[in-house]
Amino acid sequence: MTNIKIQEVQFRDAEFICKLMNNEFVMASLNEVPTTVTDWECAIAEWNQDFDEADYIIFCDAVPVGWIAINGLESKDKKAFIKMIAVLPEY
Repeated sequence: MTNIKIQEVQFRDAEFICKLMNNEFVMASLNEVPTTVTDWECAIAEWNQDFDEADYIIFCDAVPVGWIAINGLESKDKKAFIKMIAVLPEY
């Protein structure tokens, strides 16, 4: 993989996150259940109101390949943590 970058999650990314999180391997690895694009649109709307969390799409060149969520950004001890990271299996 070359030219890896991250970009803040936007409302339009709900379709990609849905595809990612409904991938058979990802669901099995994370013990997740199937979700809809609407589920992710609602989640993104909530994330946009939560200043303690930041969510990013991971790109390889211009192709979205994963999602990372970081929490604890406003914690008193200043210790943020990765809440979720998922990458398409082919990457």
